[in-house]
Amino acid sequence: MTTPPSTTAPNRNMVLVGAVVALLMGGALYSFSVFAQPFAQLRGWDMPSVMFAFGLTSMLAPIVMVLSGFLLDHGHSRKLVILGGLLFGSGHIIAGLATSLPVFYLAYGIVAGFGQGMMYSAALNNTLKFFPDKRGFASGVITGGMGAGSALFAPLGRTLVSSLGVSKAFVTLGVVFAVVVAAVGLFLIRPCPPGYTPAGWTPPVSSGGTRAMRQINWKGMLGTPQFWVMVPMFIAGAFFGLMITSNLSPISEGMFGLSAATAALYVSLLAVFNAIGRISWGWISDRIGVITSLAIVFVLAALALTALGSGSGIAVLTAGVVVLGFAFGGVMSLFPPLTMGNFGPRNQGVNYGIIFSAYALSGVVAPRWASNMAESADGDFSRAFYIAAIIALVGLVLTFVYRAVDKTRPVQGR
Repeated sequence: MTTPPSTTAPNRNMVLVGAVVALLMGGALYSFSVFAQPFAQLRGWDMPSVMFAFGLTSMLAPIVMVLSGFLLDHGHSRKLVILGGLLFGSGHIIAGLATSLPVFYLAYGIVAGFGQGMMYSAALNNTLKFFPDKRGFASGVITGGMGAGSALFAPLGRTLVSSLGVSKAFVTLGVVFAVVVAAVGLFLIRPCPPGYTPAGWTPPVSSGGTRAMRQINWKGMLGTPQFWVMVPMFIAGAFFGLMITSNLSPISEGMFGLSAATAALYVSLLAVFNAIGRISWGWISDRIGVITSLAIVFVLAALALTALGSGSGIAVLTAGVVVLGFAFGGVMSLFPPLTMGNFGPRNQGVNYGIIFSAYALSGVVAPRWASNMAESADGDFSRAFYIAAIIALVGLVLTFVYRAVDKTRPVQGR
């Protein structure tokens, strides 16, 4: 039985706005490919070593999300967003001043990565609890903010690098991130009350009984077959997305002969369709279901990756970037509601943090692996595209496996 909404409950729409703004700042992380080459040239580092810093942020994310998830599930979302923003900003400032790879890894890979993970976990999972009636929509809008952040900060970053240099650009952005996110946490973010139910809404009940809204903690989650299908399915989805996100600038310049400035526009194009995809797939999944949506996402990704690996010319690059951005947006917006739908909102912070380890694994492997494969082939990413397409097809197969194991979930009223 749900708890009636309190007359003093926070305005969920204002919380949603705060979450979107916070993750708009956090989305700057995914414009890193714009800064990677300038850092490599400025400091004399090789590109795979620079890209490892981006991989570190992904590797840390689930650890941060699990640790912060315990605090989030006890009502500390506001503090987590504020602290996360301060860490995210300070990590950029220190990284901008770093002159050695270890310090760069510590500042960007660990400090900024830790901060972004806290912001993401708190803003996303707390806000989803306010929208049990529109879970896909809320997830799409919130994660769309992060996608929009990459679209915003890729061209802005390129402009700042051109005018200030990459070091001062990172410092400037770090100050902006810290101030904006801390302000959002102070004035807009509020924790969702336990058992919150929107006014005028009750959970749907069918005549034949309903799937139980289970409230399962992380230990119970590990014992479900759904968990063991969701993790490799997330790996498959995150793999192609992080590979293209982290390497799009060198792909555009090396394989398709674009200038650095034009390549930055393609990074923005990817980010724009990533944001559109996050919002769109959230809306679509509320109508056709999360798993059907994910199956379509994997088909689109496999087709786009194959086209990029075998084709040439601006038309192929443009179509591939648009489709992959749209598909990756689906991956990022669909797994949060899938997690909550399987295991309930009460432990969402910790549970999704564990599920997110799949993303982290792909984040550590995909960017550096693709970069190394291209370096050994004179900048050609074709083999990486083909392998990523095969992995996407594995993800498609796993959607059918999920349907099979999900039939065993208990149904109330039987």
